[in-house]
Amino acid sequence: MSEQMESRIEKLEDDLAAMKADLAVMRSNYVTKEDLHKEIDGVHREIEGVRNDVRKEIGDVRKEINNQTWKLVTFVCGFGTALVAATYFIASQVKP
Repeated sequence: MSEQMESRIEKLEDDLAAMKADLAVMRSNYVTKEDLHKEIDGVHREIEGVRNDVRKEIGDVRKEINNQTWKLVTFVCGFGTALVAATYFIASQVKP
């Protein structure tokens, strides 16, 4: 009976050693809640940085569109004035 008990204890010790090895592998391969929260915080900070960069770029694009709009308005008004002046000149110089 003692021999059977010895073999069972030996098997339990071997299984315990295997479980310890498996647990060590699991601990090295998986993250803890703390590690996960640190990573999530880092991702949130990075997303916020990208969001701020996009806001700045959108503001710059709006500013450039506004500048281009006023350049176009100035050109069209100037060109329209030139056409009116040319039409007036032609109309005043041609005698029927």
